[in-house]
Amino acid sequence: LRGKMPGPRMGKRPADFDEQHVRGAPTFRKWSELEDGEIMRYACRNFEKGKPDDEERLMRRIMITRRNNVKEQEDLKRARTYRGMVSHQLSVQTSQNGKGKSASSSTTNTEKISVSCNEVLLSEDEIDVLEVEKSRHYKEWMTLAEGSQLRYNLIVYQKGTDGHDNLLKKKIWKRIKARR
Repeated sequence: LRGKMPGPRMGKRPADFDEQHVRGAPTFRKWSELEDGEIMRYACRNFEKGKPDDEERLMRRIMITRRNNVKEQEDLKRARTYRGMVSHQLSVQTSQNGKGKSASSSTTNTEKISVSCNEVLLSEDEIDVLEVEKSRHYKEWMTLAEGSQLRYNLIVYQKGTDGHDNLLKKKIWKRIKARR
């Protein structure tokens, strides 16, 4: 076993494991077409066709990716739904208050919408906001002027763009959690 690290032992599959969905995924279909001994790279890992446990490892990795994508899509849907409800409430309030609204009050309403959406996406049980705000990347983000860009983990975030602050916090928190 010299030079080769033993991998983690695989336990039982998670309760939400959907083998039918995984087998239908494009990545798994490519895997199925490989010949024995061929190597496929997926999620920064090598999987060798015919090697024991590699098919199961790949299936679990595909499922993990799917689970993460579904969670992020649910967050986005929740934010869009919330944004729609808030903008509808604001338009109803504006029409009830009369026609004499100034342009400055409409920009204030827009800012309130984006702040509310960020609060929906950042529930306290998911992210330790204080830890994120102490990170050097978030401190750098806070010093940027509106319209400036910050590259973090290969993604470019633009200050002032709706949702970028929240996305940056999430990415920083994921990295902090992974390092613990």
